[in-house]
Amino acid sequence: MAASAIPAQSVPAPRIQSVDALRGAIMMLMAIDHIRDYLARSAQQFLPTDLTRTTPAIFFTQWITHFCAPVFMLTAGLGAYFWMTRGHHSKGELSRLLISRGIWLIVLEVTILRLIFFSQISFTANPVILIILWAIGISMIGLAGLIYLPMRVIAVVSIAIIALHNLLDHVSASASAVRRGFGTSCTSKMFSLSVESTS
Repeated sequence: MAASAIPAQSVPAPRIQSVDALRGAIMMLMAIDHIRDYLARSAQQFLPTDLTRTTPAIFFTQWITHFCAPVFMLTAGLGAYFWMTRGHHSKGELSRLLISRGIWLIVLEVTILRLIFFSQISFTANPVILIILWAIGISMIGLAGLIYLPMRVIAVVSIAIIALHNLLDHVSASASAVRRGFGTSCTSKMFSLSVESTS
């Protein structure tokens, strides 16, 4: 009786340690920003970047964290690329993965984080706050479509976003827009959408 052939199993490619190290370093920097207010009471009384009141240490802890969100986005893109190329997945599989993860991040933003901020999930009693998880989630959904473009087009779009995004710095919500329910929150980190009660 002939021995049955055992199908060869593909060995997954090892993780790229430099990318993981970069992610870990950025997480540590982000932790500095999150715990600053608990370690320095004065940091709760003014913006850390207010040069008339801040200290060098408090200013530095805020300044250094400006690298966090861009690197989070960069490593998310790198992770998507390596998942497809090193794991031998199709663009369709990557697109579905990005959409599902993006939706989950947005759901976490408007449920779990909302529960932490307001101790409730009601969308009529408090403004809807969309911050980092929403930004990463919606970016992943956008990336799910961008991956079908040629690499040169993706490179041009990426460079344009990096080089031209400051052109929108002067755009702000008007008072009438805020009254209608659309506007930015009092801090530079948050975007809030006020929802009026229908009752």
